[in-house]
Amino acid sequence: MNLIPLFLKFLKLGFTGWGGPIGRIALMHEELVVKEKWIDEKKFGKVLVVYQALPGPEATELACYFGYKERGRIGSIVSGLGFMLPGFILMLIASYLYVNYGLKIPEVNAVLYGIRPVVAALIIHAIYKLGKANITDIKLVAIAAISLVIFLFTKIDFLIILAGAGFVSFLLYNVKIKRPSAKSISPFILPILQFYSQLQLPQIPLLFLLFLKAGLLTFGGAYSVVAFLQQSAVYENHWLTNEQYLDGLSIGAVMPAPMVIIGTFVGYLAGGVTGAIIATVGIFLPAFAFTLMGYEYIEKAVDNKKLQFFLLGLTASVIGLVAATWLQLLPIAVIDIPTIALALIALYLIIKKFNFIITILGSGIIGLILKFVIHI
Repeated sequence: MNLIPLFLKFLKLGFTGWGGPIGRIALMHEELVVKEKWIDEKKFGKVLVVYQALPGPEATELACYFGYKERGRIGSIVSGLGFMLPGFILMLIASYLYVNYGLKIPEVNAVLYGIRPVVAALIIHAIYKLGKANITDIKLVAIAAISLVIFLFTKIDFLIILAGAGFVSFLLYNVKIKRPSAKSISPFILPILQFYSQLQLPQIPLLFLLFLKAGLLTFGGAYSVVAFLQQSAVYENHWLTNEQYLDGLSIGAVMPAPMVIIGTFVGYLAGGVTGAIIATVGIFLPAFAFTLMGYEYIEKAVDNKKLQFFLLGLTASVIGLVAATWLQLLPIAVIDIPTIALALIALYLIIKKFNFIITILGSGIIGLILKFVIHI
């Protein structure tokens, strides 16, 4: 396939990829595996498992992978760009409208009043699903709980918490090693930590550095970006408030884009259009880079047992950190009896796998009715 048709195919998939990561992955599976048979079912399952173990939005990484299979590295870039551009463009427009008009229009605030509880329900459901799948014993429960407490009550850097959790997990599960040394840890881990330290050179713009870190730390289905960006953008750099951050998550939830598109919103509030572009490039770059490095190498690295020991604790820590962020955002999302009811109804519908776009838009309409008809 030529590059232009390849770009247009993934641009179309990007515009029609509603329903969060599950919907976007299902759409790609239906179009490229079931209908067009780019790869078989067994290979698709293997690829998906590998990308779920890596940082970054899985759907975007899958788009890069399919482009790589079709036209090599240039195909990977073209397909990935086509897939992520619709979400970026829509979020950029929404960010502009939110900053320049949204806060001044009562109807917009009323819609957000209805949507915020749905986002709170979505996050707590994600915490439950991630915990059920990844926290399998008391050691990981402890790692998640300690990470939550550290995040809430200290100012320790996000990466240090994650790296510490991974290292503790490595020691706990790699029982054959009595005296750990730097050489005993998977060679895949140390380069990441060294790369992180190199990123802190003063000549690298703060925005790009922060969002590149965010892209490298989006383990756990990209939900960790919620916690990381909240800490960095709200508490450390004061680019926006918790309420604005929750509004960004709410807007992103109705976009055909992964959760990391919140980076575009935060970047816009921090530095306008330039900030939004820099933030988006930084946060999506790892999703492209892992495939461009070569899928086969990544596949072998993820199969490394010692790396898996590290990832056990890292994933548990992510779940604890996301839970801590949820606790901080909940008082903003759920503020009265109607929003409590909306959150509980939304949670029920999410559990029952009801159409998420209908759920969130319906909640926005209910918020509008409550504010302007019932005058709550």
